[in-house]
Amino acid sequence: MKWSLGKSKRQSYSVELSHGPLEIPVVRHPRRRRMSLRVREQRVELALPMRCPEGEILAFLESAKPWLEVAGLRAGELARLANSNSIWYLGVELGIERGPVEFPRYEEERHTLVLPQNHPLGDKDLALLWIHSVAVAEAEPLVRRLAEVMQVSVGEVRVRNQKSRWGSCSHRGTISLNWRLWMAPPSVIEYLVIHELAHRKEMNHSSRFWAVVARFCPTYQESERMLKAMGHRWMSQQLPAKSSLKAPPRPSPTEKRSQEEFPTPPQGSLF
Repeated sequence: MKWSLGKSKRQSYSVELSHGPLEIPVVRHPRRRRMSLRVREQRVELALPMRCPEGEILAFLESAKPWLEVAGLRAGELARLANSNSIWYLGVELGIERGPVEFPRYEEERHTLVLPQNHPLGDKDLALLWIHSVAVAEAEPLVRRLAEVMQVSVGEVRVRNQKSRWGSCSHRGTISLNWRLWMAPPSVIEYLVIHELAHRKEMNHSSRFWAVVARFCPTYQESERMLKAMGHRWMSQQLPAKSSLKAPPRPSPTEKRSQEEFPTPPQGSLF
């Protein structure tokens, strides 16, 4: 394995991996006592104490090579996704284009999101803001409908911008969902809502809790696998700065799918 010190102002290490060299910038923290590696903002970073012997750093990176092989590929994938002119919506990767529309329009057959031609926001920012607005419009009706099916009470329903959590349920019954869930297939959205509502019966992750989840979502393990495989892609997407959100786009009236995408469940089925 070949190591070298980078020439940038921030110290870095160049690691030769099977898929090519990986440049790892160093971030030093006064209070840090241990070395760690992490994927942040589409790159791998090495966090170090203010003082750390070079030999220990090299040994640490050597031992972390199997992790770096995977993390390097993931960081590259996230960087390509961030720079691509596409987004994920309901489990499908959509192309983005501008057109003569007043509000963003989802064209399912073409797997395309058409955006207003003269909107000042960039394509990616505007598309992500549209997904957020759809999540806000659809979250509460979906949660309350499933709560009725599961015979549990809920308080507020919130759509949030968590950086690492898909959802939560408070002791008061507030259900919070990450807006990025609407990048996942409807079955995954359904599972996450059922997961949080199951906490209204069992405020833990015991076998009793998972029994409740399995009763209302027998295929929940498939959704768990989907989140583990694809969740990092969706979680990496960021909304534009608040200064850009003065006039957020709303879904086209023809795209309000609360009852169409998630219709009233027939007997013996959730959807």
